[in-house]
Amino acid sequence: MTSLLGFYQRSGLQYVARKTGVLNMLPDNLATMERVLPKVPKKSEMKNRPTELPAIGTPLKKVAFFSGCLMDTMFLETNKATLKLLQLAGCEIVIPKSQACCGALHGHSGEKAGAKQLAKRNIEAFEAEEVDYIITNAGGCGAFLIDYDHLLQDEPEWHDRATAFKNKLKDISQILVDLRFQEKSSP
Repeated sequence: MTSLLGFYQRSGLQYVARKTGVLNMLPDNLATMERVLPKVPKKSEMKNRPTELPAIGTPLKKVAFFSGCLMDTMFLETNKATLKLLQLAGCEIVIPKSQACCGALHGHSGEKAGAKQLAKRNIEAFEAEEVDYIITNAGGCGAFLIDYDHLLQDEPEWHDRATAFKNKLKDISQILVDLRFQEKSSP
């Protein structure tokens, strides 16, 4: 999906669609959605993403960042800003390469086995990093990640690991409060 949107934006089709008024033929809600589409990053920009970022200043916590499928493409700038804010707050950041889709779409469509498989993969990926917290900007992903313990409740060997994973999930605002982060204003 994002590849098609990227093509639409970079090929000139978006420009033509907007200039010719063809978007006026769409229902209002679709035309509005097209006008507010965020810019899709190029594949080269996505491939060159860091997997580790140092704290700016004294390191206070080590956090892992769950990128999210859609967030990390359509809202890449939001993820970048969050990472920068975490660095400024004193967080060392790791972005596990082996993380996968959160499994929400699988879970919501009744593909419980697929959702469990993805949950286990993510738990393993984040356990390997030995971090204080796990952060995500992706609201839908976050809501599903926090239920991994429920998803895996019938598998004792995974339930405790899922609970430990869940307990590390924090909203960025919680981290900023915990670290007493305040933006330093320039004179």
